Amino acid sequence: MVRNMVSYMQNPRSAMLAVIPANVDIGTYDILDMAEQYKPKGEHTLGVLTKPDLVDEGAEPAIMDIIEGKSHALDLGWYVVRNSGQQQLKDSSAQRHASEKLFFTSTAPWNELAKDRVGISTLHTRLVDTLGLLTRR
Repeated sequence: MVRNMVSYMQNPRSAMLAVIPANVDIGTYDILDMAEQYKPKGEHTLGVLTKPDLVDEGAEPAIMDIIEGKSHALDLGWYVVRNSGQQQLKDSSAQRHASEKLFFTSTAPWNELAKDRVGISTLHTRLVDTLGLLTRR
């Protein structure tokens, strides 16, 4: 199914959103290889890493390299979001956003990342801006 969707990326007006859990080896995900097939320079490609709270201790530097564009560089960069746990799904949207913000401001090494690259609200803003730009083109 993913392979069929990736073929739409041949359209120069399309954007690709590559969503990958941060707690697995990114090398095992074919989505980046498929994205490079259609967007060799990572143009119009935005990466989203999820589940930073589940990253094994010691694996953080490799994830930080990805986010900072040192490996797997993408034109639109990388964003990191923290998924809600089962208990948090009962919380209001505002409570979930507050919990995510607390995580990214108080948990190392995630609190060292640029604030405009973490959290669902910054990702939402970036997606709206990107869609607007591509639509105007």
